[in-house]
Amino acid sequence: MLYTTMQQTPSADTPHLKWAGDLFEVALRLDRPRPGRAVFRTNLGMARVRRRELIASTESGEPVLARDWHDIPMREEAPSVFRVRVPLTEIGIFEGKTYFFAEDSSIPE
Repeated sequence: MLYTTMQQTPSADTPHLKWAGDLFEVALRLDRPRPGRAVFRTNLGMARVRRRELIASTESGEPVLARDWHDIPMREEAPSVFRVRVPLTEIGIFEGKTYFFAEDSSIPE
């Protein structure tokens, strides 16, 4: 398997302070064009699911399974450049990271 060097902008380890109603833009740049798809894996927009899991864990001892994580498809804007703009509709602390899936592969890079 041949991996590609990738750069996410903004970096996944960079904190951001945003307001509900803002758009959060994430880009992924590959070092060379490759057939495949990119996604932004995040828990943005899923605060209700996370809160339910935390409450069930506290009240009933159920494990937190992180069901709030989901993939948002990214659009290829140019060869080897993928981008997504996510509307921020909730308040809270959220995380996310981009992934690339080579054509005919289910293994994220």
